[in-house]
Amino acid sequence: MKTSQIILVLLFTCTVLLSSCKSTSNEITKEEEEKVMVSSEISRIYYQYRAARSWSYNIELKREGSDYYLHAEFDDPENSYEPTDLIWEGAEYAKTVKSFFDRIVEVIDDNDVLSWNGFDGYDPEAKDGWGFNLSIDFENGARLTADGENEFPPGYSVVEKEFYNLMNEIIAIHHE
Repeated sequence: MKTSQIILVLLFTCTVLLSSCKSTSNEITKEEEEKVMVSSEISRIYYQYRAARSWSYNIELKREGSDYYLHAEFDDPENSYEPTDLIWEGAEYAKTVKSFFDRIVEVIDDNDVLSWNGFDGYDPEAKDGWGFNLSIDFENGARLTADGENEFPPGYSVVEKEFYNLMNEIIAIHHE
């Protein structure tokens, strides 16, 4: 065998061996990422509902230790749709915000929302409609993101309805 042929065989063998090796980088696969996303570890939930010709709003719920925080932005339907920016934190709202946080975590559990990570749906045929953005942060630094514009993940309608009901409860409490 000639030297050039031996070199070619060695190069080919090395290429095959290298391509069969697993990556040793710090990349986290989607499967590994879902393992670190445990609902009991949720520290922040952000949900935005967008509508082309209707009411849009967003809600952020956070837990820091035993403290809870709510931030909601909406056009107030009970006040001529004036833009409203609510922040609830501290002892006055602690019990209410904690119950909202726990309720949404339960909705996340019951509807397999953690499987939505990376969802990015879009229907180019729709001329108007609605969309959503969801971001969930975990105590270990993991983050779930999902976004849809007239295309939604499985179970979305149930989750959307719960956020809608929550938003209406927030508005009712705001007007008490």
